[in-house]
Amino acid sequence: MRTLILAAGAMNRWKNHTGVPKHLVDVDGEPLLHRTVRQFSAFSDVAIVARDGRPGYDLPGVFTEYVTPDPDMMQADRFVSSRHMWTDDTMILAFGDVWFSDRCIRKIQQAAESDEWAWVARIQPNRYSGCTHGEGFAFVVQPQHHQGFWEAVDLAVALRRRVKIRETVPRGWAVWELFEGALPKLPKERVPRPHYVEVHDWTDDFDHPKDYDRWVARRRRR
Repeated sequence: MRTLILAAGAMNRWKNHTGVPKHLVDVDGEPLLHRTVRQFSAFSDVAIVARDGRPGYDLPGVFTEYVTPDPDMMQADRFVSSRHMWTDDTMILAFGDVWFSDRCIRKIQQAAESDEWAWVARIQPNRYSGCTHGEGFAFVVQPQHHQGFWEAVDLAVALRRRVKIRETVPRGWAVWELFEGALPKLPKERVPRPHYVEVHDWTDDFDHPKDYDRWVARRRRR
C-alpha cells in the first residue's frame, strides 16, 4: 500500500503562524509532517505532495513531489495534484495538516488491509481539542475502488462549477458523499454512512492558528 501525504494547499488561513508552514509546525518537539511520515512509514510506502517553491518538505528517504495546484479544480486540487502518483495498490490519502493519534493510525491501517474503502473523519465537534465542527483526516482507497474515487472527485468539481455544491462544503466531504452515491445532490446534513470511519480523540486538523494554539493549550492541561 502507499500513503500520499497531501501538503500542497495554499495555507491562506494559516498566515505563517509560528513562522513555518502548518505542516511543519512543532508538536511535542517534532515537526508535524515528520511525525506523520514516521507513523505511516511503519506499514506503508510514503510520499509527500508539496506546493512548488515551498522549502522544508524534503525528508531523508522520502520522495517529495512538488506540484502547482490548479485553481480551476475548485479546491479539489489537493486530490488531483496527486493523481499521477497513484499506483495499482491500496492508496491512503492523508491530509498533511492533521495531528494523527496512534489510535487513528491503527484504524487507517485496518481499513487499508480490508476490502472496503474508507473516509476517516469526525462529524461532530471535538470534546478533546475544543474544535467546534467536524474534520476529515484521510481517504483509504483499494485498487477496485480507484475509478469510483476519481469519478467522485470529477463530479465534485463539476457540481461546484455549476454551484450545486456550496463553497462552504469542503471538497473532502463532498467527495465522500458522492463516492457513497449520494446523488444527484449532497444531503443538507452529514450523516454516518457505511464507509465512514469515526475517529474522536486528539486527532485534529490545524486549519487556522487558533486551532493549533487551542489544541496545544488543551494538551498541556490534560
